[in-house]
Amino acid sequence: MPTNRHQTVRIELQIEPDSEPICGWVASEGGERMEFAGWVELTAAIESARQQL
Repeated sequence: MPTNRHQTVRIELQIEPDSEPICGWVASEGGERMEFAGWVELTAAIESARQQL
């Protein structure tokens, strides 16, 4: 069994299921919400949430 421990983070993701393109917001614990529209912005919002920690 590997002994490496990786830090994990919890993010909150809210999407509008019927939107085209996908849109909603992402927030890290204690961080501010970052709105997105489209897959590229979703990816950027997740990366930004990771960097807020």
